[in-house]
Amino acid sequence: MPNTAYMESIIKTFGKEILKSDGNLDRKKLGALIYKDKVALEKLNNLTFKYVVEETLLKLIALKEAGKKLACIDAPLLFEAGLDKKCDYIIAVIAKEEIKISRICKRDNVSETVAIQRLNIQKSDEFFKEKADFVVENNFKSTKELESIVEKILEEIKI
Repeated sequence: MPNTAYMESIIKTFGKEILKSDGNLDRKKLGALIYKDKVALEKLNNLTFKYVVEETLLKLIALKEAGKKLACIDAPLLFEAGLDKKCDYIIAVIAKEEIKISRICKRDNVSETVAIQRLNIQKSDEFFKEKADFVVENNFKSTKELESIVEKILEEIKI
């Protein structure tokens, strides 16, 4: 559940039209807005990063204090949020365009057009290939092959 200050800032920025009748955030309405308007996307990111980064850093501190040696940040906007600076290693997971589209459609129950709009605002695979320490091409139908690749990466970085 998003915190109250965050929700208030979202409503102030985008209006009550992005809420469901029960007062909860309507992610599809907000998504439809931000995936068509880069300015709206930038506004949402600026609002979100403050809370996401703060929460992530608190969790990382807690894990370190608990003696954990490994933490993974699964963040589509890792670089935009500046969280890459907190990482010892960056593993990028990419896939063929048609696979990405299919996965977005299935996961979010959206049309191919909407999935393509979402992909069009994201950084390219080339960006991630340049920035990441490891790149995993996840074109697999099952997670078994992916798990094997991740295990090899963890062995390589001595985890």
